Amino acid sequence: MAQDNNSAPMDQVLRRLKVFNDKLQRQSNWRNQPNHPELPTIIDQYVKRDFWKLQEALNILRGYHPDRAGWGNRRDSELARSSVGPGGSLKVINPQEAVRHWKVKPKDFIKWAIEKGLQIDPAMKHSVNGPAKKHIPTTPVKTVQANQSRKSEKKARLDALEWMREEIDRRAQNRSWDSRNIPATKKDFLDIFFTINPDLKKVEVDTLAGDLPDIGIKFQSGQKARKDNVLAGLFKDLI
Repeated sequence: MAQDNNSAPMDQVLRRLKVFNDKLQRQSNWRNQPNHPELPTIIDQYVKRDFWKLQEALNILRGYHPDRAGWGNRRDSELARSSVGPGGSLKVINPQEAVRHWKVKPKDFIKWAIEKGLQIDPAMKHSVNGPAKKHIPTTPVKTVQANQSRKSEKKARLDALEWMREEIDRRAQNRSWDSRNIPATKKDFLDIFFTINPDLKKVEVDTLAGDLPDIGIKFQSGQKARKDNVLAGLFKDLI
């Protein structure tokens, strides 16, 4: 009988432990889900902060929980880190510390994101709508003319192309080609480019080809589309 009497309290403890573990699991899972319904409530806590960790800012930028283990997405992370330094466009208040400890002012981070043509998540817009930050533009107003919108889209595309050119040269250092003689077709390039940059408005090959001379990207003549796209192998960690 004594054993039966003790089993009831133990069952209650196990049930409570399961409920608690299930709650932790749900919290852990939704941290990796973009635009979760609870996110605006979490962001409200960050509005009052003078500084964000760069990792938090990049996660918020893409609509993730700021405590998520990742850094937004890989392209944003690499672009942000490459923008820090003497004369860099992204101001970090403690660049002498390890990257995981870097802090930015919300105003500086958002200004940088706009200058780079990055699409800002609604949660980030919400976070900058405080009284002291109303002057920060987040999206063009509806009355902006269509040609201004096209200019903005092209600038974002050119910035992304510039980043990709630099990244091709960095990744292909031990190969017999670089961004000035890529052994692929423009169509191969376009497929990988928009896979890496899903936030950009897609354009046709001819439009993209018109952008490439401004960036300095060229292709080897006589190339044909093929399954073993060399750019897919070069950027396999991003696609």
